[in-house]
Amino acid sequence: MLRTLRGAAALAVTLLALGHVAFGQAQPMPSTPELPGYKLLRQDEDWSRFVATEGGDTFDPLKHIALGDSRWLSVGGRIEAREEIWDGFGFGGTAPTGASRANSDNFAVSRMLAHADLTVGEHLRAYLELMTAQCTERDLQGGERITDVDTFEFQQAWFDLKTKLGDDKLRLRSGRQSFGFGNQRLVSSLPWANTLNRWDGFTALWNHGSWAVNGLLTWYVPVDRTETNTPDDEKSLYGIYATRAPQPGGTGLDLYLLGNTRPDIAINGTAIGDERRHTLGGRSWGAFAERGDWEVEGGWQTGEVGDADVNAWFLSGVAGWKPEVESLSPRIFVGIDLASGDRKPGGDVETFHQLWG
Repeated sequence: MLRTLRGAAALAVTLLALGHVAFGQAQPMPSTPELPGYKLLRQDEDWSRFVATEGGDTFDPLKHIALGDSRWLSVGGRIEAREEIWDGFGFGGTAPTGASRANSDNFAVSRMLAHADLTVGEHLRAYLELMTAQCTERDLQGGERITDVDTFEFQQAWFDLKTKLGDDKLRLRSGRQSFGFGNQRLVSSLPWANTLNRWDGFTALWNHGSWAVNGLLTWYVPVDRTETNTPDDEKSLYGIYATRAPQPGGTGLDLYLLGNTRPDIAINGTAIGDERRHTLGGRSWGAFAERGDWEVEGGWQTGEVGDADVNAWFLSGVAGWKPEVESLSPRIFVGIDLASGDRKPGGDVETFHQLWG
């Protein structure tokens, strides 16, 4: 998989270079200026029809740079930082001998990301994203977390091949990728952590009417503080995630079957060994009474951990209401999350695993 990543990165750099060579060639500009807005996963933004206009944002011209016939480049980035203040960490647990601030501390975490997104014609796209994540000194028990620091790494490096099948669309993607599905309970880039989740491998997206069907065959890329991040061949994520977009006044629907593997897992004294799980689930959401919304999601897990079978489940439900308040957009909601667990050692593994959510 490391060769796959390097190949994707090399292709991305090559395509960027070719695009710059063609910078001086004429290209018809998009006819309709549109501002798609920013998203957490920047590759999900569509700047193909955007045209920078006089009086717009200073950086607008960077979002659609004409590079020649049917070629254009979009670049961007972001800087994020937050202060964490902890008191009573570990619920008042005894601090190790000699620890000065083991249960109380404040520290800052920050991350910077920069990306380049190249489109060549109707069929080819390359995307490159770099990230650095940093943390000031953390004196809490356990010290610096594995999700705090990741210095100048490839967060994403992939290329797309796209085609049409009648009225349908097919996209094949290879390389290092970051993604999140549904409400990100099971698969997420994990934006609350300072470092972000990413996977190496292959994904496919088939758009058929109101359905978008994603296929996955990927391997998780953990943070390595001393070396370049490389995929863990024993931590895989694969399967199918299908979404039907809600029609006006209707409901949305997610259906998924996701598989994952982890090595040398110990669960509540019930089982020890390599894990292979399959999660079969669904999610639905919609609106009611003009200002209300609802969502329900549930799933069942099967598989094995060592010699023990897996039999676990989860269920989640949320109902929300948006009061009509001038100049504000408040939302009041109530929700419940349930998941199975092991009552005693031995027998089936009944503890639900939330995957990468």
